[in-house]
Amino acid sequence: MAYLFVAVFLLAPLCAQSPATGFAWFAQGLAQHTSGAYDDAIHSFQSALDLRFNQSGASMRIGRAYAKKKDIDKAIEWMDKAAQAGFSAPGLILADPDTAAVRSDKRFGPILARMNINARPCEANPAYRTFDFWIGEWDVTSAGNPTNKSESSIQKLVEGCAILENWYGGGKQAGPATTGKSLNYFNPATGKWRQLWVSDTGVLGDYQGDFRDGAMRFERDFVQGAVNTKGRMTFTPLEPGKVRQFIEQSTDGGKTWVTQFDGLYVRKK
Repeated sequence: MAYLFVAVFLLAPLCAQSPATGFAWFAQGLAQHTSGAYDDAIHSFQSALDLRFNQSGASMRIGRAYAKKKDIDKAIEWMDKAAQAGFSAPGLILADPDTAAVRSDKRFGPILARMNINARPCEANPAYRTFDFWIGEWDVTSAGNPTNKSESSIQKLVEGCAILENWYGGGKQAGPATTGKSLNYFNPATGKWRQLWVSDTGVLGDYQGDFRDGAMRFERDFVQGAVNTKGRMTFTPLEPGKVRQFIEQSTDGGKTWVTQFDGLYVRKK
């Protein structure tokens, strides 16, 4: 970021009165704003907007220039335009003493909310939250071996854009027992969740699915021992503090299915 500002101020004197590019108009606007020529800065940032350059940043700069001019209505108008255009640095505005009068205006609240959503879009999007019921610290038992307790730590990552699974077969103190990790994320381009699993034994899994009929339902097609195989994995939230994970496979195109794992997750106290 420091390099950007250095470049901007080095280029600003070269912009003359009629810059040819959106970047040059923006650079000139920054220099004018810093020198206190707010009307000129507004003109330059508007010219950058006309050339479709950095629409959220130029709009916010116009809003900040109007705040400097004590024109709160115009400042609110342009900050709202910036937020709608995707401005995603609310901390910059909250730390700017020149926007104090704007921040105290009741119209600023929704603008700040929009900027926060822009900054953390996954947290605000319900599609990314459909697998949150799996997040937590769990003891896990299998229907096939109920006395052998495993553990799983499911963590939310990167501001809610992904979920990380940390699996400890037999428990964290089990030594050589199987361990594994999976990365789970929602892809807005496909409308599907994806899980990428890898274990310490080299087992890989690549699932896609979605939340429907009260459960997260994953599927995959893969080759196992030269046999075309289908896999299904379902996570079902049960009573509070419990989740069932059910994995099954088919080697006859989905006509019959064999259970691979039937596990009960119980949230740790």
